[in-house]
Order: sequence, then C-alpha cells, then structure tokens
Amino acid sequence: MMAVTGRNLVFALMGALVAASSALGHAQSAAPVVAAPQPSGAPGDPDEPFVEATCADCHPMVQITARHMKAEEWAAIVDRMIGLGAQVTSQEDRDRIIAWLAAHQGPQ
Repeated sequence: MMAVTGRNLVFALMGALVAASSALGHAQSAAPVVAAPQPSGAPGDPDEPFVEATCADCHPMVQITARHMKAEEWAAIVDRMIGLGAQVTSQEDRDRIIAWLAAHQGPQ
C-alpha cells in the first residue's frame, strides 16, 4: 500500500478534479440547447425595431419575448413602464407598442 504524502494527495486531487470536470463537461454537452426567445414579428415588420428601441433602453428584448399576454395585460405593463420613465411620447406610440406586443407576444 502506498503511503499518502503531500505530493500523492495533490496528484490524487488533481486527478479527481480532471475526472469530475470531464464528467461535468459531458453532462453539459448532452443537455439540449434552448435558444433564447427572440422577437417574433414578420421579417421587415416596421414596428419591431420601434418596440425594441423603446423597450431595450431598460431591459433586453428576451425579457419581453419570454412573456405571452393578452393586449389588456400588455397595456397595463406598458403603462407601468411609462410611469417608470419609458420614453413613449404619444398615445399613438403607446398603442403601437401594445398592438405589436399583443400580435407577436400574445398568449400561446
């Protein structure tokens, strides 16, 4: 039986770390890759960049596109964001944002 010395212990620990790291790497690579939700407007949708530019001042679009709500629920959130300082300067812009969210981020 081999005597446990400081050097042997270091090598044993290094081996265990390498094995654990390798196993973890295999486990992580086997996990399915899930893409982050992205804006779902039609290609060339003129309101998508407007919504993104307005909302992404404060948070990433993935925070928005992960939600799916009815128009009334989106209206309440948009109104709350306006109250917190979102740069929505007209009723038309507010309605445009809500319409896009309801159309593209409505209930699934």
